[in-house]
Amino acid sequence: MIELAGAFGRHCRFEADMVRSLRLCALFHDIGKIGIPDSILFKDGPFDDEEWAEMRSHPERGQRIVEAIDIEGVDEIGVAVRHHHEHFDGSGYPDGLPAKTSR
Repeated sequence: MIELAGAFGRHCRFEADMVRSLRLCALFHDIGKIGIPDSILFKDGPFDDEEWAEMRSHPERGQRIVEAIDIEGVDEIGVAVRHHHEHFDGSGYPDGLPAKTSR
């Protein structure tokens, strides 16, 4: 995942520091799952409403974990971790952010 993120960034001709940030975001994107009980993480079958709510908390948990790390660009990486399940139509989580469009 990390190498793919780096390759994508280079393909898009991102500057080296942006590629580094993209790689760190890929590395940390699911770190918040460390706080999710194994009974939910490894459940065989669909989640009930309570389990789904718990799983959907992992981006916010991940942001808090990442922002406690002393690395350059930690705030930007934390925001990316928090928003990695957002969707362009606003149906994602945790914040339901729609894409910004220019007109």
